[in-house]
Amino acid sequence: MLRSVLRDILSTMDEDCEKYAAIDTNNLISKTSVLSSRLTSAIVSSSMLSAVTYTAGTLAYQQGSNSTTRELLFKMDLPFDTNESPVYELVVTAQFLHLASSAFTFGAFIGLLLMVTLHVGCNVDILCNRMLDSPVTDHEQVRFFISRQQEIISFVEKIEELYTYIALSQLLSSTFITCCVGYLLVISLGAENGLPMIIKCIVFYYVICLEAFIYCFVGEFLDIKSKTIATTAFDILWYNLHPDVSRQLVLLILRAQKGLPLTFGKFSMMNLESFTGIMKASASYVSVLLAMS
Repeated sequence: MLRSVLRDILSTMDEDCEKYAAIDTNNLISKTSVLSSRLTSAIVSSSMLSAVTYTAGTLAYQQGSNSTTRELLFKMDLPFDTNESPVYELVVTAQFLHLASSAFTFGAFIGLLLMVTLHVGCNVDILCNRMLDSPVTDHEQVRFFISRQQEIISFVEKIEELYTYIALSQLLSSTFITCCVGYLLVISLGAENGLPMIIKCIVFYYVICLEAFIYCFVGEFLDIKSKTIATTAFDILWYNLHPDVSRQLVLLILRAQKGLPLTFGKFSMMNLESFTGIMKASASYVSVLLAMS
């Protein structure tokens, strides 16, 4: 099911780029593609860097400790002795490959969400430029604006279907992980050998917060873009048009004012208010853990 939705999203993006390139007078499609590529590369690189620093911090912590047990990246109960070489090196290598592949997958999925969101913003900007550049005089132009708006709404609904429950799981996990990692960072600041733990956790904490921020940012971004359609349509001076044309334009404005909502599991909106709630909750939990320790 999700695979077919993802296929529809990617095919729709390709069709939009071909279909509306002729009215893209400001070359927004190519600019957006370049920006999406750079941001996606930065997100994936940050995720991979978190895997590298986590591994480096674990190995540095092992070298600084006096324990005779060799530290693995993940605590595992294996049916053989992992302290001996080359078994230890093979297990750590396998764990690192698993960690790196997971980081790459999560980074690519977040990058995809940002990419499709920027694609929606690009289409909204093209529509708004079209509404301002060509004077509205008849039903055909208004029908084109309404049909284009409906296409954008349908595309956002596909994004919602693909990401809503994934975003919910990320909301819960991000709150829990930022709490735990934040607690480790705070106690590491006062520890004698806390530098390896800081190296191990700092980039990972940054990536988790970035992931939660992107989920909340895209919802806020789409809501603002939808309101932009309403503002642009109102600037057309719809009240000076023929009553039949103006009524259709008013319907476009009313639909745009509803926004382009993305939700966490159908019950909470993706917006920056949700992000501040996540950070407040994790900070509160860190305070409770510090008070108990």
